[in-house]
Amino acid sequence: MGMETKYPKAQLEFEDWFATEEQCADYLRKIRWPTGFSCLKWMGKKAWEQSRGRLTCQKCRYECTAKTGTFMEGTNLSLRLWFRAIWWLVNQKHGVSAAGLQTGLGLGSYKTAWLILHKIRAAMVIPSRKQLGGIVEVDEACVGGKKRGLNGRNRKAGPMIIVAVEVPENTSQLGRIRMKHVDSNSSACIHRFVQNNVEKGSYLMTDLWAAYRKLEDQGYKVTQTAASRIKEGDEVLQHV
Repeated sequence: MGMETKYPKAQLEFEDWFATEEQCADYLRKIRWPTGFSCLKWMGKKAWEQSRGRLTCQKCRYECTAKTGTFMEGTNLSLRLWFRAIWWLVNQKHGVSAAGLQTGLGLGSYKTAWLILHKIRAAMVIPSRKQLGGIVEVDEACVGGKKRGLNGRNRKAGPMIIVAVEVPENTSQLGRIRMKHVDSNSSACIHRFVQNNVEKGSYLMTDLWAAYRKLEDQGYKVTQTAASRIKEGDEVLQHV
């Protein structure tokens, strides 16, 4: 496989290129180090190849693999699985849900599918992307389960995310979306998310949670109602 053709163009070609873990690792090394190995720590140019795809820098003895420093690092999932998840995601015209990924790849755990999807999507984010603006609906939601906690909030139903959705005027369509996995629906988490993803001066549509009202002190205009399309509908959360 020559690197002048960097990406497979069809399913059969994909299966030929990445049939084994070794093929996946070789491809990833060529993408990361097209002109030869370069140590991620001290920039050494030569490495000893160890077992299981590990490389040891001959200059500083730093050990790494092709996954080191990528979104795939820190997991026990194979490169073959990661490559197939990426292929599955980029070839679906109407988006991919964690449940769909679990079924498509034959994964035994929804949690694993959700983690894979979350990591890939996070890696696809453009750091300099423009913030949301205009009218923006913001809400937190738990992925999976219906168990209620204090004050009627979902506390232990599954991973919690905060979602912000632009609501264009004069249309029933939703605009751009921002989502982030958070530890809680505390004021600190909510405010940090909004500040990072929504322009100041925007009109925020939220539920009655007190944390949202305090955003008025930070330059946002807040309208609170009991209803939330983010929680009640599947249009946003179907792709989580």
